[in-house]
Amino acid sequence: MLVMTLYRPPNTTPDQFEEILERMRGALDTLPNNTTEVVILGDLNLPHINWPDMKILGGTLEEKQQSLALINVINKYFLLQEIREPTRGKNILDLMLTNSNDLIFSCEIRDTILSDHKFILIQTTCVDKRKDHERRVAQEEHLGNLNFYNKNINWDQIRAEIKDINWEVHLQMENVDDILREIVVRCREICFKHVPMKSNNKKRSIIPRDRKILMRKRHSCSIRLSKTYYPPAQEKIKSHLEEIEKKIKLSHEEQHQREELEAILRIRENPKYFFSYAKKKLKNRSVVGPLYDQNGVLNGDPKQMANILKSQYESVFSDPKKEKVVEDAKTFFTDSPNSPQILSSIEITEQDIMEAIKTIPPEAAAGPDGFHAQLLRNCGQELAKPLQMLWDVSVKSGTVPTMLKTSIITPIHKGGSRGQASKYRPVALTSHLVKLCEKIIRKRMVKFLETKEAFNDGQHGFRQGRSCLSQLLEHHERILESTQDGWNADVIYLDFAKAFDKVDHGILLHKLQNLGIMGSLGRWLHSFLTGRTQQVSVQGELSEPSRVKSGVPQGSVLGPLLFIIHVGDIDEKLKYTEASSFADDTRLKRQITCPEDAENTQKDLNEIQIWAASNNMALNGEKFELVRYGRNEDLKNSTNYKYNNQLITEKEHVKDLGVFMSDDATFSHHINKIIAGRNLSGWVLRTFNSRDGQCLKTLWKCLVVPRLEYCCQLWSPYKIQEIANLEAIQRSFTVKIQGVQHLNYWDRLSQLKLYSLQRRRERYITIYVWKILEGRVPNVGIVANYHPRKGRLCYIKGTVGSIQRVKTIKHNSFTHNGPRLFNCLPRDLRDQTDTSPESFKRKLDKWLDGLPDHPPIPGYPYSHHTLPEAVQNQGQLGTCGSRLQPCH
Repeated sequence: MLVMTLYRPPNTTPDQFEEILERMRGALDTLPNNTTEVVILGDLNLPHINWPDMKILGGTLEEKQQSLALINVINKYFLLQEIREPTRGKNILDLMLTNSNDLIFSCEIRDTILSDHKFILIQTTCVDKRKDHERRVAQEEHLGNLNFYNKNINWDQIRAEIKDINWEVHLQMENVDDILREIVVRCREICFKHVPMKSNNKKRSIIPRDRKILMRKRHSCSIRLSKTYYPPAQEKIKSHLEEIEKKIKLSHEEQHQREELEAILRIRENPKYFFSYAKKKLKNRSVVGPLYDQNGVLNGDPKQMANILKSQYESVFSDPKKEKVVEDAKTFFTDSPNSPQILSSIEITEQDIMEAIKTIPPEAAAGPDGFHAQLLRNCGQELAKPLQMLWDVSVKSGTVPTMLKTSIITPIHKGGSRGQASKYRPVALTSHLVKLCEKIIRKRMVKFLETKEAFNDGQHGFRQGRSCLSQLLEHHERILESTQDGWNADVIYLDFAKAFDKVDHGILLHKLQNLGIMGSLGRWLHSFLTGRTQQVSVQGELSEPSRVKSGVPQGSVLGPLLFIIHVGDIDEKLKYTEASSFADDTRLKRQITCPEDAENTQKDLNEIQIWAASNNMALNGEKFELVRYGRNEDLKNSTNYKYNNQLITEKEHVKDLGVFMSDDATFSHHINKIIAGRNLSGWVLRTFNSRDGQCLKTLWKCLVVPRLEYCCQLWSPYKIQEIANLEAIQRSFTVKIQGVQHLNYWDRLSQLKLYSLQRRRERYITIYVWKILEGRVPNVGIVANYHPRKGRLCYIKGTVGSIQRVKTIKHNSFTHNGPRLFNCLPRDLRDQTDTSPESFKRKLDKWLDGLPDHPPIPGYPYSHHTLPEAVQNQGQLGTCGSRLQPCH
């Protein structure tokens, strides 16, 4: 770890500050390929930088120049500024820059009488690796101890032995627990004969033969040197030793390169292997805790931390309403002959099992039973028969095997203090075997409920064709429609307290019954929800088991579906506002033209409170957020909203499903957040030594680009500066690739066969418009017509309204920009229908390869590029920078 301290006295000249930055650059440039964690502390006395957005808000000309120079250095080395509170007066003068925020355990700002600056207390997460090791599973004959990723596994032999088992004879039992136990025992016996054990972490790595020879030579030379006193002979031996050391170092570097390449090549098929390798390269390990116990004492023992988290997760369960408890599931779910539409039973076939197995990701972690995804995928045809027999008996009897009703909870830090147990999100691992049955049941239930139109139309979570993007696009479009005539629009973001964990089983079962879920299926769901247990895992240590008395099983397949059924009637009694949801993220929206509109919105908010109480759900009013759109400030100042007599906080920016929604209806704040969060690029460059083009391209595409493009169809920028700032992230990364550093950015993209980020965003917008026209995703207001001569074209609506700023935002929104881009495609692409998205993407990429891709970049000439006249006359795309526009 590199630790530096800097100080910039007040009234520092630009030349003096450049010397300070030069020392900083010099130290950072000496680091080997950014592989070292960095912490830079200093009092730089630059109060005019808004650190969340890294914008310069004022100051003298010299202060602005020095602030800009500092920001440029931070961007170049992928540093993050971690001080978020004022350190002197109202200004942040003292900074802490780091390239790895996992280093920071906590950062507290305290008052002190020793200085006019506040005292900064920083705790790091550096761990003694000698004490930090994963504990192995105690059961030696557990499937979880086998390495199913080993390349030497004889899968043909395993398949043959499983096929030879006469399952009809061995599974002649009525108890599902006995059937499951027999399947697991038989599979375990076969796997232990053909699958190697996982390697022991303490086992020493094998030294290559060539390096062993060099090490022996080095040892011999060292002995000879100790016995030689003649100076010329000593110099000769030392020279020989230096050559041997260079060869040993080269051998280590080659081994590291091979390991890196193997990890990167396996990033898709086995991400666990890749991230396991990456963690070994880190100087610090991001681990759980240490945690504060109930007495406020930090505790770092894994077993104790597991139990602390166990108590935390138990505290969020809700007590069931006694009048809703289902004691006798058989009587409760008895089929009613008068019911017109019911789903009471499901037939499970071998084909259903095999189709479900194909949907399991090969890298998916095994559950508590250790039954690995690779075992299921490689032996799916052979295991289909016994698993079909298991789940056929299970569904018909309405009983889930007890072994499969337990889950292992892995705590994941979600931000804030690492010492607080409440800051760790529980992620559950459940068995793949029960997930197979869940997939089949979910498919039948969804089909049945869609036929009855039982789903809430405002719910976008966990539904086919709907996503965070579809919800946000629809929400943003409604906001623009509400404000285009000069009116306001108020949006209240609700917050459920531990929504998935507080679902009352009795209330949910009553809702399932009302929807027509009856018979053995209803009894199976009752068994699936009740009698569950969970344990928390910390560094290989398990907590004591907890009884799960409420909630839908997280980490399961059916859990999300059951949750959206439970909250499906949340807007049933709303009269004045529009409710939209993604799972438990719910927002209320209404156009506000007068104070009476705000009063009606408050009435609907009160109805939500009544709904939560009747459904045994808890709403956290302290975390409610209000965003007010529109320019009528008098109306905003004269109205407010309350929950439990507590005023709801008004915010300029709210993070909605991962995207910052701002009260000016633009996405500049969100884009600035993306630009400021470049730390993943820095993590890649400091974790991997290789600068090979293929390696870095793979890392860039798999790890960094998805973060830069999340929901980009919604927020794709139209301002040149924002486009350029985003593009600079890819430019800074690609300049590190060996062999292309000398090329300018545009030529570098062509050499690496990469699209610019702007071209990628426009491509995603075009693809999403095509999906809307094909009915694959919800339509947010795009209309297409077929022209006999020109083919399929989107209708571009006029930007109506009295507010020019809103008209500008609307003109650059998805519903306008998307049709413009789609209409610029050649006719054969626009007319693609009844085909797969992959086929459309391939043809689109083939056409895009012929277009110039020169996005605007700081320091590069920004020119207008046109296509050959013949192409323009065909009505295809031209480019301005990388902005695709119709040629005229």
